[in-house]
Amino acid sequence: MKHLEDIKELLEKYYKWDPRRLSFLGNTISGIIRSRSVNLQKVAESIEGKPKVASNYRRLQRLFKLQDIDYKITAKLLSSVLPDDEKWILTMDRTNWKLGQSNINLLVLGVAYKGMAIPILWDFLTIEENGIERGKRGNSNSSERRDILQEFIELFGVEKIQVLTADREFIGEEWFKWLEENKVPFVIRIRNTTTLNEDELGTSNTKELFEHINKDEFYAFGECEILGRRLHLGGKEATKSKEPLMLVSNKPMDSNTVSIYQKRWEIETMFGAFKSKGFNLEESKISEGYKVEKLMALLSIAFVWSILAGEYRAIEEPIAYKKKNLTP
Repeated sequence: MKHLEDIKELLEKYYKWDPRRLSFLGNTISGIIRSRSVNLQKVAESIEGKPKVASNYRRLQRLFKLQDIDYKITAKLLSSVLPDDEKWILTMDRTNWKLGQSNINLLVLGVAYKGMAIPILWDFLTIEENGIERGKRGNSNSSERRDILQEFIELFGVEKIQVLTADREFIGEEWFKWLEENKVPFVIRIRNTTTLNEDELGTSNTKELFEHINKDEFYAFGECEILGRRLHLGGKEATKSKEPLMLVSNKPMDSNTVSIYQKRWEIETMFGAFKSKGFNLEESKISEGYKVEKLMALLSIAFVWSILAGEYRAIEEPIAYKKKNLTP
């Protein structure tokens, strides 16, 4: 029961709820970790204590329907695992799945952390159809990206951002303009079909651009016009890929640019832990946007607590490796 008391102690620092509701929240977080699922039935079965499963299930339903969660406070809680004296590498991406005919599509902003991103903020992406708001399919738009990043800036300050990383979905003149105006450093991959300025680069063909560069050698092409903005262009023709890696940034590039961009992949690792490799997010039967956002809050807390527990255990109970006999 010690870990459960520790979870409740962490929650008490941030949420000023009624003690009984806060205690049940702690039980819920523990239940998610124990069951490795966000399916409410499985969570109810994993909650410790005297109440019966049916009673726990009803309380979980009320939690998702009635209890307000302050996501700004949740972001502060989740960020508590991050180094406070360092700038953070942000990574932005979407995760999506279907529940029946409903689209569950979330835009997530995380911070790269030891190989697995820490979720900080998220938004359930919606579209209005016949006067009814539904989860939408497809990419995020500039407005949705701006909103989530603006909220981060209001909470932590733009000076906390070392760089924002994102994949080819997250491009566009309006989006790049907003990032520049708000002084957000970024390294973002562009599509290999993106039109290049032939007058500045000598060619508009991506393949020709890399003909004189060795495999896996990163090359900074300097500043040029891309998608209506003056941005720095760099890239490399990777050995294991058919397409070159093309990156744009509002800062000059060097040999470290690729390794910084590769931190973007940590949010994919996080999504894997949320889904089939960890908490089986797709087992949830929840499709309403406001409930999905609450689910993400609880899952994110469970995820961060699991990381903290793993780090503590690595220090207190390090894995013993057998020494190989190197005697010839």
